[in-house]
Amino acid sequence: MPPDRDRPHIAVIGSGAAAAGVLLACAQRFPSGSITLMERRRDDAPPEPGAGRQSDPAYWRELYASMRAQAGRKFPPPKTRFGAVAPRLAVEGGGPVWQSRERGGLTNYWGGSTAVFRQRDFDRWPIALLDLAPFYRMAADAIGISGEIDDLSPHFESETLNRPPIRVSETTKRLIGAVNRSTPAFGFGIRAGIARLALETRGGHEHECISCGHCMVGCLQQSVYSARTTVDRFIRSGMRVLSGKVIAFDASSRRLTLEDEQTGRRDQVGPFDLIFLAAGCIGTSEIVLRSTSHLDSLGFRDNPVASFPIFYLGRLEGASEAGHVALANALLAAIPETTSSGHAFSVQIYPFLDHLWRYVVPGSVWPPFEWMGRAVRRRLMIGRLYLHSDHGPRYSLALDNRGMPTIRLEQPRSVQPGAWQALRSALSRHGFYVPPKQPVAQHTSSHYSGSLPYGSSGGPTAGGEIAPGVFVCDSSVFPDAPAWSPTLTIMANAMRTASYAGEILS
Repeated sequence: MPPDRDRPHIAVIGSGAAAAGVLLACAQRFPSGSITLMERRRDDAPPEPGAGRQSDPAYWRELYASMRAQAGRKFPPPKTRFGAVAPRLAVEGGGPVWQSRERGGLTNYWGGSTAVFRQRDFDRWPIALLDLAPFYRMAADAIGISGEIDDLSPHFESETLNRPPIRVSETTKRLIGAVNRSTPAFGFGIRAGIARLALETRGGHEHECISCGHCMVGCLQQSVYSARTTVDRFIRSGMRVLSGKVIAFDASSRRLTLEDEQTGRRDQVGPFDLIFLAAGCIGTSEIVLRSTSHLDSLGFRDNPVASFPIFYLGRLEGASEAGHVALANALLAAIPETTSSGHAFSVQIYPFLDHLWRYVVPGSVWPPFEWMGRAVRRRLMIGRLYLHSDHGPRYSLALDNRGMPTIRLEQPRSVQPGAWQALRSALSRHGFYVPPKQPVAQHTSSHYSGSLPYGSSGGPTAGGEIAPGVFVCDSSVFPDAPAWSPTLTIMANAMRTASYAGEILS
């Protein structure tokens, strides 16, 4: 039976950033369409604590005690969502990777950083910035992006800022000014500005950020955007939801095999007019491997990330402030002066978070450390350096004889020549100091991409179609991943893919 072009049956696999983008685009393209969303669930997810708990000392004592009991006393402490860490998959030869396996996906754990890609970032892509620009605007309108026009704006010409910027400390303002007075060095010109965040900052809004400083354990105010917000809205509007693990798709019938993860029972679901694979790079790759006979394994990459301290030794005025936003407060963009300098890189600047103290300090003696934290934040910040995926670790993903994923580290991360020297040159000035010791590398940034890049053998077309009526919508299609946060681009590109699928159907 031919599809009903006005009321198509649509399947969306996943409930993270890519799925949110598909849902928003389908709502515009097919307002009368029938959407079925299939998502995995985790049994150990904690309940939402509610906004009233942020002022309850007992809640925080219990939460941090629970986190220490689970993970031990480690530094830096884990990023959690109300005490639960993201699910992990073991990696042969390396540290575990994060798994997108719950409503909201990895947006439940991200820091809200957003950035559009630049024109040069699309050099290896079959599309240009112009193709994605309208969907960047659409995504920004959907999630809300805080920020302001500043020295970064000329480098992100397609960005949309539609929320007030966060309030930052005097020290952060001085750092931004110091960097913007620097001159190019070691092949890079570096500019700084207020962080671009998917954060509700509008005064009087019910989800307005209150600068409570608890961002690293989950936002009780729901100020930081999570894809679960979008998914929940569609569910309230009547969208059908099926819980389970999608095993494979059948390209000829456009049916899906769905497994109940509690009982192991498998059922056929469908047929559908359109199928959108939006389960995250690793999840989508698993589905494609089980659905095709010509692929034995897939490779994917991660953006390398490393952390370092920034000290301020200059004079300060005024008193320390009680509240702080425990997300990136500033963003640095390092733009290569010539093509021989390599790729652009980025740095997210964080205040020295209360979370770092609170995790290791017993709750009974926390109050004096909270006061100390205010003083330390005026003198110490944390930089997180992100490099292009060309410098990141390379992994292979295959399936064992039970059809379960096995991941192996094939190539470790590498150092970008000149990047650290250029960064220290731009930061160590006007009272700021960055020690020469190389930054401390983390084993993952969770920015996985490139397992099914556009135009590759067995990969999707530029429109995302990997089989008739089946579209890949997440970061697995990225030919490469620049050093900027990928979430906004994941959403925008998923919107573009869904819009293209609508054109084909009509």
